[in-house]
Amino acid sequence: MKIEKILTLKLVKLKEKRVVNRLGVIGFGNMGRALIEGIIEKRVVEESKILVSDKDKRKLKSAEKLGIKIGKNREVAEKSDIIILAVKPDQI
Repeated sequence: MKIEKILTLKLVKLKEKRVVNRLGVIGFGNMGRALIEGIIEKRVVEESKILVSDKDKRKLKSAEKLGIKIGKNREVAEKSDIIILAVKPDQI
């Protein structure tokens, strides 16, 4: 099973338990964007409850166009119930 499918299923279970008030994603590259688009498409978490950060300002602008809130890494970590690290290992 693909990691995106596993993550989505786990988030659906958490949503049913009403645990996810804010989903944070650090990294909005190919992987982060694909995960978020799938989460939005499956209506697991509303766009307005997703907070992302990325070092590339162009990627953040594309996130805003999707209705996703943007912030700095620290803000994502402090304000999110669940955090997804969608960065390459050498960036950690």
